[in-house]
Amino acid sequence: LVPSGDSHDHLTEAAQRMSIVLAHRVLDGLHADSVAPDDRGASRAAVQELLEAGHRRIAFLGDLGFIYNIQQRYEGFLEAHSAAGVPVCESLIVFDSRSAESAAERVTALLNTEQPPTAIFASNNLNCLGTLVALREASGRRGSGGPAGVDVIGFDALPEAKYMDVPVTLLSYDQDELGQRAASLLVERAAGRHHEPQHVIVPVTAQRAGFTS
Repeated sequence: LVPSGDSHDHLTEAAQRMSIVLAHRVLDGLHADSVAPDDRGASRAAVQELLEAGHRRIAFLGDLGFIYNIQQRYEGFLEAHSAAGVPVCESLIVFDSRSAESAAERVTALLNTEQPPTAIFASNNLNCLGTLVALREASGRRGSGGPAGVDVIGFDALPEAKYMDVPVTLLSYDQDELGQRAASLLVERAAGRHHEPQHVIVPVTAQRAGFTS
């Protein structure tokens, strides 16, 4: 299962009757195995690099705030700021962006403020795509004073990034491995090979994408 609702009572009841493995999620109080990427640790490390590079106005562009991996990525974002002793710019925190179009609109609005972000952390691939579109359009307006040169971190694979002339660092993981590990846990659970829930963390890697025109 990959649950994305804000209530999971039905899963608690279902877990008493059947074997369940959660993919991309960990739900407190649910007796179930899980396999998830290192959302929190990878986000913390990526934002730490932005802070070490001198960024002090880093935007966070998030999907629905109650989704587990979005929560974890935001926690990593906050932890990096806390560890560096740098306050989070609350005006640059955006949630409920659920599409590339929404993300582009939100980022454009941020870029047009008096104190725009110097870096953006996009919490999933749709938000990252929208961010890149908004920055490309802003770069095209550079001659008339449009903002440009914002560093971007995006979570999840984004094949479209290679066609964009806006560089981006993508945090991604092996989705095949995640699926295989989840299936293996389900087979083992159904066979009664373990009793306590198993929680597997899949490593996340950072890779530079995009090209400069």
